Amino acid sequence: MVLLFGFGILNTSFYVGDILLFYSIIGLILIPVRNLRSGIIFSIALFLLLQPAQWVKLVLEWNNYSLRPIHEISGPYWESLYTTMRDPSFITMVKGNLYGKIGHLLWFWSDGRVSQTAGLFLIGFLLGRMKRFYTNPENRRFWVKTLIISTLVFFPLYYLNFEMHTIVKHTMHLWSNICLTFVLMGSFILLYQSVFRKVLSFFIPLGKMSLTSYVMQSIFGSSLYYGYGLGLYQFTGASICVCMGLLLGLIQWLFCKWWLTRYKQGPLEKIWHTLTWI
Repeated sequence: MVLLFGFGILNTSFYVGDILLFYSIIGLILIPVRNLRSGIIFSIALFLLLQPAQWVKLVLEWNNYSLRPIHEISGPYWESLYTTMRDPSFITMVKGNLYGKIGHLLWFWSDGRVSQTAGLFLIGFLLGRMKRFYTNPENRRFWVKTLIISTLVFFPLYYLNFEMHTIVKHTMHLWSNICLTFVLMGSFILLYQSVFRKVLSFFIPLGKMSLTSYVMQSIFGSSLYYGYGLGLYQFTGASICVCMGLLLGLIQWLFCKWWLTRYKQGPLEKIWHTLTWI
């Protein structure tokens, strides 16, 4: 988590860096709950996924308490960030990126993503504790049920909220996103276990070095496109960007495959593993 936090601060791709920073902070919730009983952890997760902060905002509005819109608070941070993205100085980019983190984190909080992500982290922790990602008939039945129930709940939450208060509508949208998450997760797990295991085995080197790959693509991409690098954002369209992305992905795959023939873990994974067990 220390390493993830550091990469989140210094990452020159502002969106990737903000996601790294955001997840590193929210992931801290796993430390105090790791030894609690599963029922207690599930109760905490359910409370977080119910979006308590959104309901507090709704009560405040009903009592005529004026809340300042989040875009008025985070706007100046975003404007500063987009200005520095085009600057040819790497130091200026890093400074602007640090400033932009504040705006992004404010948005995460106001949008309900903090509570949602923390709750999903706990659910994922419980699923791992219950060994639901192992391939066996019982788990297959579990994921089939999860897929069916999530699909049935998703559509009412997504479509039947047109005439509701904005905060209620947004909260239901967050809940529909949770259902969609389990639809995608259940679909992927079932397809992987039955059809795509051999096909997706191609990506195993990238998966084993996911942190290294994640940071590498950010460094490569920002160096190619941002002002302090080659500044290709001025010249490349969508088609060329896709081709460059595929080429970079192939280069990363070759590097990861070569590295894993010599070492058990990627360089950043090794550092993260060491810091974790300290």
